[in-house]
Amino acid sequence: MSSSKNVVTVRTEPRRIARPSSHKRRVTNSLSAKHSNSRRYALSRATILIADDSCDIRTIIRYLLTDLGFAVVEAADGNEAVRLARQCQPVLILLDLCMPGIDGWEVATRLRADPALEEVPILAMTAYDVSAAIRAALQAGCQRVVVKPFNLHDMARQIAALMSPHSLLAPHYA
Repeated sequence: MSSSKNVVTVRTEPRRIARPSSHKRRVTNSLSAKHSNSRRYALSRATILIADDSCDIRTIIRYLLTDLGFAVVEAADGNEAVRLARQCQPVLILLDLCMPGIDGWEVATRLRADPALEEVPILAMTAYDVSAAIRAALQAGCQRVVVKPFNLHDMARQIAALMSPHSLLAPHYA
C-alpha cells in the first residue's frame, strides 16, 4: 500500500479503533480489521456530500464519515446540494428527500441529468416509511433509501455497499 492513501475498514459490529504502534509517527484512519465481516477501502480523503436540512443529522453523519476517513461537504437545502455536488464532485451523496428549496427527488433528477454526476451513487434518507416515496426515490436515481431514524451501523453498512466496486457497476435507475 502506498503511504499517500488511508486504509479504512467499515465494520458491521461495534468498532474498535486500531491504535498505531508507538514507533509510527503518522496518523492513521484504520479501524480494526480483526473481524471477518469487515471491508477495506483505500481512500485518499474521498469526499462525501451530506444534504439534509437538519443540522443535527448532518453533524451525526459528519462524525461517522470523518471517523471512517472521508472528507465531508454539507448542504442545508436542495439548491446548495446541487451547487456543491457540481463543485466538489463527491464519490457519494447522502440526500434527504424532504428539504427546503428543491426537494431530494428533484435534486436526484438534476444530478442524474448532469454528465459529470450521473454515476455518483446517491443514498436517500427519508422519514417517509412509505413504499411509494421509496419507489419514487429509486426512480429519481437513488441507489438506496434509508428510513429515519436510522442506526449508524446500518448507515455504515449502506455506505460500504455503495462504495464497493460491484455496486458502482450496477445500474442507477430502478
